[in-house]
Formats: sequence, structure tokens, C-alpha cells
Amino acid sequence: MRRMGTLLTVAVWVAGGNVYADDSNWRPNGQAVPQPANKPADSPWSPSSGDTPKWVAASAPIVSAVPQQATPPIAPTIPLPSGSEPLPQPRSVIPQQDVPLKPATKPLSVEKQTGLLPKPQPVLPQTPPPPPTPVPFVPSNGNVIWGASPMGTPCPQVVAASGLPAVGAVVPSRRGAFGSPNLTLSRDRHFLDIFGLGRFGEDSETVVLGESPITTDRYFVQADYLLWWMRAGNVPVLASTGAAQSFGYLGQPGTQTLLGPGTFGTTARNGFRIRGGMWCDDCLSQGVDGSVFFLGRQSSRFQIDSNQFPTIARPIFAPNFNQEFAELVAFPGLSSGTLLAETSSALWGADLNYRQSLCRTCTSHSEIFAGYRHLNLREDLAITEFIIAGPNAPDPQGTNIVVQDSFKTRNRFHGGQVGYAFGQRMGRFDVDGRVSVALGVNAQEVEINGTQSRTRPGQVAERFTGGLLAAGPNIGTFNRDKFSVAPEATLNVGYRVTPNLRTYVGYNFLYWSNVIRPGDQIDRTVDLTFIPNGPPVPFSQNRPLPTFKQSDLWVHGVQFGLELRW
Repeated sequence: MRRMGTLLTVAVWVAGGNVYADDSNWRPNGQAVPQPANKPADSPWSPSSGDTPKWVAASAPIVSAVPQQATPPIAPTIPLPSGSEPLPQPRSVIPQQDVPLKPATKPLSVEKQTGLLPKPQPVLPQTPPPPPTPVPFVPSNGNVIWGASPMGTPCPQVVAASGLPAVGAVVPSRRGAFGSPNLTLSRDRHFLDIFGLGRFGEDSETVVLGESPITTDRYFVQADYLLWWMRAGNVPVLASTGAAQSFGYLGQPGTQTLLGPGTFGTTARNGFRIRGGMWCDDCLSQGVDGSVFFLGRQSSRFQIDSNQFPTIARPIFAPNFNQEFAELVAFPGLSSGTLLAETSSALWGADLNYRQSLCRTCTSHSEIFAGYRHLNLREDLAITEFIIAGPNAPDPQGTNIVVQDSFKTRNRFHGGQVGYAFGQRMGRFDVDGRVSVALGVNAQEVEINGTQSRTRPGQVAERFTGGLLAAGPNIGTFNRDKFSVAPEATLNVGYRVTPNLRTYVGYNFLYWSNVIRPGDQIDRTVDLTFIPNGPPVPFSQNRPLPTFKQSDLWVHGVQFGLELRW
């Protein structure tokens, strides 16, 4: 037992020496302790084979984990080379058992003090961190993208005005918003702010954390002022004049046309359009929208009288003579008078669509839609003669004669349409477009009327059915249905005044095939036997007739609009 105790004491003593050998180079000021050339005779250290002894300051006592039988000798003062900083020396030598234990300047680990491994600690289950709260996206320059995220579906991150992510920002949707008071990050003031506008091309650079700056865009209403141009209708030759003693027949020397052939009517139109819609879910994936537009009734007027042209004729082709013929409104010695031609038109339409979102991000969106489309075009053309009989007229001089031809057309399109819509936002500016094509049936209707009134001096007025171009077989209302196509394209450039209010300007193009216009329904071949009070000639053929001549209609122009979203 005595030998075993001696061996344990030696092992512990050697272990303590190794501890000092490992930590001997550490000092509070980071300097190593200089080593002497020779070890003092009373040193408690015993060099091992092949090891170079290292020394520590006497102020760092050795603490052994094993009770000692005798007080170990205290290290003497170590002589240092010249120029070295002296080590601090203890003021007095006190037996180790009377000195309270103090931790070393650098604590020793349990393993190095005892040579034993620490007791393993039980591993506690760790609670997984909560998922990051999604917050809306703000560009690196601090701009706020308005109206770009589906309600309740925030975007990836928030970036403050400095360009760094706003860590931990929580932005609940506007519905049922809760939490701490809002935190506002704002930019410097700009001179346009006094007018309620930020920098053009940028947002207000203000982010409110706790209140989402992104509008839901679930509902919207648009109101447009339309400045469009519609293709004018065509008319045949409705009025002509001739040289002296010329009746103004077409093809006759000296004959000049006064109205036609060609277009008749103004093309510029003013109108309005209202479009509205909604999304049926918070993800803005499915919705409906509809619109109504109207181009106000536009009238054009052409008028000439015998003071301007002594000879005014209304040319026709007479199959009775198989040649050009004319009814004279004014001719020297025969009659004087006025010719008036008026035309008017009105166009309106509506559509109702189901919308399906294809892709939606914070700055862009695209969707397809399908639905019902209606177009309605009403036009009319009237040619009126006001004649006063002259001394050479068949009727008594001073007889008032009024002849009128009226042609009215109506086109009603009913069909289904499909289309594609898209939008791209760049700060406060944005671009959006819409293209569609509608296929369906165009219900064509033609209404033709002709009247004649004659009032001799001192007598009551006499009225007759039939005019000149509207007489006999073509008087009445006629209908038929034809297949029609109506594509449309719109492109707008907008600016967000506020998160919910947007203004824009754009261009629109609408095409409509197989449309009937009033001037195209005029049949210039007229059998003279159908004209009231016409010349006594034999019947030739059953003319004029409704022609149902079709043409294509296009309408295009600019629009200026306001949009409200919420």
C-alpha cells in the first residue's frame, strides 16, 4: 500500500507539471515568460527525456486536485536576462495550507486538473425556430410598389430606403390588421411634395411597417373620355351640276359632281367608356369584369341652293331609257330650290367577361378572359329637295314641292370573345394592354322610306309615297343575319397619383367586319314608273332594291382615363 500511494503521488505530480508546461506561455499582457539557461536546484520540476523545461511566474501557484502530504516548495525568484521585464514577486512566503485557493489567471479545464472526462450532460430537445414572417417587397431604392401583390399574399422581403433588408418587419394585410404601432421609414422632402406628387418615375420612398403599402386591387372602376375616329360611310353621286343649258346628267359634257361618290360624314367622335370589375378571391386568381362605351351621335350636313349653282341635279340611271337621267332641283326658268343631305351615326358596345389570372408578381400581371360581346351601330342618311316651281314648270308657278329619301341601317352584333390582358409596373409608372377577338352574328337591318309633298298655291298639301331613290320595291324594312368578327386592342400608359388612384392615356383600335352603312344601300337604278308624278314611261324592271352591301368598320383613337382601385 505504501508503494501504491507513492506511485499515485508521482503521477499526480507529473500531471501537474504538464499543466504548467501547457500554460506557461500565457500572460495577461500576451507576453511569454523568458526561460533561464539553468534550472534552480530547489525547483520542483524534473525534466523528462527530450523535453525542454519551461518556467512560470512565482505568482501563479500550483493547484493540485489530489490532497498533498507536505507543502510543496515555493519557486524561488528566477534571475532574468538583462533588459527583460521582472516578474512580480510574492511579498511573503506563507504555507500553502494557510492560503485560500484562488483560480489561476487563466482557469484550468477540469480535464487538465483531474485528468478525468466531464460527466455527459443530457441533450434537451430544441424547439424549431418559427417560420419567417413574409413581408411585402420594396425595391432596393426604397420605393413602394402599389397595387402589385394579391391581398393576403405578401411578397418576399422588405428593403428599406438604405437598400438593406428590414429584418423582422411584419406587415399584416389591411383586413384585420393588428400588432404594434406602425414604424415609418421616409425619404427627404421633395419640391413636388407640395403638390401631393413625389418624384416622377419614383415612389414616395416611404414604407410603413405594420401597415401594408400594397393595395389589394380586388375591385376597380375606370372612367375614360374617348376621342376616337370612325370610318365615314360611302355614298354614290347624290348631287351634280352642269354648264349652261346642261341638265347635269353624269357623263354629259360640263357635268360636275357636288356630293359623291366617296365618303360623307365626319370621322372624329367624342364619347366615354366605363369599365369595372372584381376578383372573387383574395389571391386575385379568378374574377369578372365588364365595360360599356358610347360614341355620341355625330351628324354631318351638306347643303347647296340655286344661288350657288343655277343647275342642281340628282342623277340616277333610268332603265326605261337605258341611260343616265336626273331629277332637277334647280334649273334656270324651270325651278329654283335647295338640296340638303344629312347623315348621323351612333356607336356603342358592352362586354362581360370571366377572368383567370396566369401570373401575378409585385410588378407585373397577366390574365386571360372570355365572355360575351355586344356592338350596336345606328346610322341614317336623308336627302331632301325643296323645290319652287318656275314659269316653265309643269305645275303652277310658286308650287312648293318637297321630296325626301331616307335610308336607315342598324347593326347589332352578338358573340363570344376571348382575350389576353397584361400589365407591368415601374415605380409609379405602368403600362397595361388588352387584346381580344369576338366571333358572332351581326343582325343587319335596313329601313328605307320615301315621301313627296306638293302644295299648289291656294290648295292643301298633297302627299305621296316614294321619293326618288326610295321608291317602289325598296321601301320598307329588311333584315338578315351575317357572320362577323370584331377584334379589339388597347394599350395604356399610366401614373399612380396615390396608392388607389391612377391616371392614364392610351390608344384603342376596334375592327368590325360585315357591317352595312346607309349610303351603301342606295340603288341608283330606278324605274321611273315608281316615282310619284314622274314622266309617263312604260315599266322596265323592278328597281330600286335594297342592296345589303357590306363594308368593314374600324374605329380608333385615344382615351384619357382615371382608375380607382381598392
